[in-house]
Amino acid sequence: MANKRNEYPDWVEKHRKKGVTIRKTKYGYGLYKCTSIYVKGKKNPKSVQEFLGMVYEDKGFVPKSEKKNTGSLSMSSTV
Repeated sequence: MANKRNEYPDWVEKHRKKGVTIRKTKYGYGLYKCTSIYVKGKKNPKSVQEFLGMVYEDKGFVPKSEKKNTGSLSMSSTV
């Protein structure tokens, strides 16, 4: 059985590299880093996918935003 590779627009395909996959979402195209890890006792390796960001036709590649600590849970005591 041959591998089936989805066809995406050229402006999306230029972001594809080795170890990176593209997925169509309802907001655009998502870029994911894909790798696999060995799990002892399992027959097959486990697939690991990490979201890198979105690709848009007008903006290009937009990396995911990092979560920032808002500091609402402070550990200081005022007793």
